[in-house]
Amino acid sequence: MANYFIGLDFGTSQTKVCLLNQDSNVREFITFNNGTYFLPSLIVKKNDNTFSYGDESENGIKYRYFKMAVAEDEDLIKVTNEDLNGILNGNIENFRKYSTDFDIKPDILVILYISYIYLYIKSQKNTQNKSNVGGLLGRLIGNKTNIQNTFSINLGIPTEWNNPSHINRKIKFQCLLLVAINLANQFDNLKNYLQVNEIDLQNRISNINENYLTELKGKTQKENSMLVNNWLNELNLFVFPESAAGVNYLLKTKRLENGYYSTLDIGAGTSDIAFFQVVNNRIINFLCSESVEVASNDVYRNFSIEHFNDNTFNGIKKAEIFIRQNPNDSNYQKIAYKVRFFNLKLKGNDQSIEFAVRKTLFYKFWNHQTKHEREGALNIFNKLSESNIIVFGGGSNLYRFNTGGYNIHLDKEPMKAVPITNYVGHVNIINFENINNINLLVLSLGLTYDGQNDDLKNFIYPQNNGPLPNNKPFHYNYYDTYGIEDY
Repeated sequence: MANYFIGLDFGTSQTKVCLLNQDSNVREFITFNNGTYFLPSLIVKKNDNTFSYGDESENGIKYRYFKMAVAEDEDLIKVTNEDLNGILNGNIENFRKYSTDFDIKPDILVILYISYIYLYIKSQKNTQNKSNVGGLLGRLIGNKTNIQNTFSINLGIPTEWNNPSHINRKIKFQCLLLVAINLANQFDNLKNYLQVNEIDLQNRISNINENYLTELKGKTQKENSMLVNNWLNELNLFVFPESAAGVNYLLKTKRLENGYYSTLDIGAGTSDIAFFQVVNNRIINFLCSESVEVASNDVYRNFSIEHFNDNTFNGIKKAEIFIRQNPNDSNYQKIAYKVRFFNLKLKGNDQSIEFAVRKTLFYKFWNHQTKHEREGALNIFNKLSESNIIVFGGGSNLYRFNTGGYNIHLDKEPMKAVPITNYVGHVNIINFENINNINLLVLSLGLTYDGQNDDLKNFIYPQNNGPLPNNKPFHYNYYDTYGIEDY
């Protein structure tokens, strides 16, 4: 028997998994049936109404980007598209990118996909993970006693570290993870799961949801929150901010010297930004962070619209394939430049990763701190301008994203250019050789270092309404992998 901790980096376009054997402390990346560490976040409904997962060659109805369709709530849309004054110029629905007209709801697709990943991992480790569980969970998953290996899951989600407006997104993914694992636990093995058709799976999901809703009915919000956390803890399930996962890896592996840092995780659907200070491999000052809905898919989408006259999800995939085959295409380079870099005229709703980085630091840190202590804030800015931005994630491999430098802007005046040279390097994993492009796997690896389900009250967001303590640039509780700390 072994106790495994799963770091599940459920990505917009591809998924990566790192597995920690908690008994031997050995980490390994999961290799999927395609022979790589990357499984496309794709579901195909075949002609017999059963599903395949991650197989681009499979014939049938293809469902893509369902993760982002679930994550794309009003808060994510607003923070991505608002100007420096926090104003969104236009109807929020006009900015939505991942709404689908599919016959299956995105949250159902997320449940199906996570269930598949979980059963696939168990199949690789030859275990069934059935156990005696009382109460609601016992009724949902059935009580069997052939316990072999056990599994915990830490699921990365696109969210800011400590903003209460993002709590609903956390709760949403917590519930989806709960349902997915309960669905998976109804099957003895992966083969049986793959043989079940859509109607049967939809009915099972509906029944699981109904059981949960029955338990939650008539209780207060606080009671429901505690109940959900109890269910998560019983199954050893956790959700964790993606921006924190990458930083977690850097801290736990002691890759950062003392100083101020900026990290940028460029994915397919979102980019996660964080600014912080590290001393002795711990964050002692958490400046600010944000998840924004501008990332590498915007390059593919714009390229597809301009050159294929196609604004569909299939068009995005077609552009991605073309660009991978033609990385030096001049039209692609122009579009990538546009998506990455910021328009110095500071136009409202300027969607670029460059703008997102600057806006995060300006709107969430500088704009607040200068009201209380401009000198201390300026000192932090100067130190950040001398530091490298650490870039990881699948989008960081795009040309024009991983070359040149990012600029940190102070108000409307540009500061010195910051070269992107401090990449996450290759790392040696015990009993695992020839790992390439570790920057693409850093989130799944970072997710294996921690897991927790905090009460909602622990998500404390700095309001910056009062005077700052003496001798400190700012002071508030922050949330990271060590729990709640006060500096």
